[in-house]
Amino acid sequence: MSGPKSSTYQVDPQVLRERMLEAEHQRNMSNIKKEACRKADMLFSRMMSNCSSANSTCANESSLSDVRNMLERVGKAQADGIFDDRLTCIRDELIKFGAELNDFDKQRIKQLDSELHDILSKNQITSVGKVSAIFSDQSQNTASKAALFDEEQRKKRFRLAAEELFTEAAMSDANEFVPEYDSEQSEKLIEQMQQRTDELRKIREKNTANEYVYSTALQVMKEMGYSLLGEKQTTEGIHFHSSLFKIDNDTAFSITQSSDGSVVYEVVGINDTGDLSVELTDKIEKAMLTMCDGEYDRFLNFLASKGITPTHKQRRLPPKRQFATAKKLGEYTQPSLELSSDKKQKTSNLNSMSNQKKDRKAHFYGTN
Repeated sequence: MSGPKSSTYQVDPQVLRERMLEAEHQRNMSNIKKEACRKADMLFSRMMSNCSSANSTCANESSLSDVRNMLERVGKAQADGIFDDRLTCIRDELIKFGAELNDFDKQRIKQLDSELHDILSKNQITSVGKVSAIFSDQSQNTASKAALFDEEQRKKRFRLAAEELFTEAAMSDANEFVPEYDSEQSEKLIEQMQQRTDELRKIREKNTANEYVYSTALQVMKEMGYSLLGEKQTTEGIHFHSSLFKIDNDTAFSITQSSDGSVVYEVVGINDTGDLSVELTDKIEKAMLTMCDGEYDRFLNFLASKGITPTHKQRRLPPKRQFATAKKLGEYTQPSLELSSDKKQKTSNLNSMSNQKKDRKAHFYGTN
């Protein structure tokens, strides 16, 4: 037999994933994504100036790549001594294309590619000296076009990283600052945003796991036949949630989870004052000796069936009077029927999903 028991718990990763997806749905993920996109677009618009939007760059990426490749081929041909007035015309027309391409532009690019292929195939040679000045000018234009294309790609990646960070911050109720775009520092800024996004996601995973452990523990106690007397929580000092389940008129099981995810399961006395008399201590000690240990093992078995297992061997204190405590019933609030029904339905849905995965052996640590 044993007295109070303390442990941290781990949640099956598939169950945790399902829980997070449900949370995202309940938080109206579509609106959160919309707001994140709006913030990212506002940030992105300040750095676009004369460039096209990231979406246009993405949509026209293949065609722009063709333009860049053709400009390089023209430059190489002229450097190798191939000269034709049509090469200059093709080069000048290619340079005029912007990043935003319509269907006519894309078709024209294909035609220019065919003309360029014909010219290069005929291998019309002229003096290298005559070509030198032309190639110098063309080379600068090619570099300018390539630089613009690469810059737009960097801006697109920056915008997507900002959107992902804004989304995760909204899910975590966090306010995140994103710096202005800096071309020279873009890769560093993108990496920093991605790292912060990962940090927020891991925190949310842990918080979600902790919430699932606690809510499931309460549901398990109900399934074991115990009625909920009340719940309370505190945000002063160490944050914790606590619930009482009736054993008899004088004793109850207490389930308490602190902000680090650890859960304490114990038999406690209950009355209107919270005072611990000798008589009440006797009753608490008797309850510890007669039922606490066996019910705790049954409690663990129920949790395991729902994808929750201890992260390490539980800390079990001996069933001695020195560990007896009393709770003041007036500090615990009975949840409303509507809230209880909602929680019950959510937990029931989660239990149905987790039972299908209960044989999985991999687990995710659910503590902060």
